[in-house]
Amino acid sequence: MQDLRPIPPPVKSKEEILLFFKLYDPLKEELRYVGRLFVKANGKPGEILTKLNEMSGFGPEEEIELFEEIKFEPKVMCEHIDKKLTFRGNQLEDGDIICFQKLPQVGSSEQRHYPDVPSFLEYVHNRQVFCEL
Repeated sequence: MQDLRPIPPPVKSKEEILLFFKLYDPLKEELRYVGRLFVKANGKPGEILTKLNEMSGFGPEEEIELFEEIKFEPKVMCEHIDKKLTFRGNQLEDGDIICFQKLPQVGSSEQRHYPDVPSFLEYVHNRQVFCEL
């Protein structure tokens, strides 16, 4: 029989923050959860790119863009993350959500309705769902 007691979260140090990650696919217009990571607050987002590529099934050298999903209601707030600043310098803290995507190809002739995370979140926030009665 399975033990139904909750599993305690991993132990983390004071310098670490827990971040959650979502991958945006502009081709499918889909945003999905891919995992979580403990990072050093004084570390830089550039240091975890290989891990994020691994979590999303990309090649280790894939260029990706990072955005912080700050809030969704009443208005979408989503900001670009500077990979050269520290996590703390980007004002990231425990429990924050990072959305990421492949860097759009320069000169790509294909137009996307929602080419990046902020435009997609804005679309989802503003769309109205109609149902037949």
